[in-house]
Amino acid sequence: MLEACHYTGFSNFDIKYSGTPGDYRVFEINLRQGRSNYYVTATGMNIAKLVVEKWNDGGTDCVLNKNEVFWHHVPAQVAFTYTEDKDLVARAKALKAQGKEACSLLYKPDLLWNPVRYACVLEQLRRQFKKFKTYYPVHK
Repeated sequence: MLEACHYTGFSNFDIKYSGTPGDYRVFEINLRQGRSNYYVTATGMNIAKLVVEKWNDGGTDCVLNKNEVFWHHVPAQVAFTYTEDKDLVARAKALKAQGKEACSLLYKPDLLWNPVRYACVLEQLRRQFKKFKTYYPVHK
């Protein structure tokens, strides 16, 4: 769809899979980098810098980043408990043990001078335990 209108650049799609093979529903398309792109930053790359560099060189080069990081937007323990692929959980735990972990909600500069925001973020993360226990389709 984006190729048909000659769009180039970042885009994020919010998609829901119904459970029926081939049945995907697109809720939203954002023509920008999204907050989940923080996983790229966590691996040591600066997306904005890449965009400028690619613009300046005509976009002829590709950057391959092989740095791994365990990025999560829920508490690590929630991710470990509800991820069904146990090999993936083992890899995430190994990355966490190596200090290669990032949670975009816990970005220190956002929290350092704002104790109210920090408390709100911690509460939001705490609530994920009950939400997953209540709504996850396969209860552990």
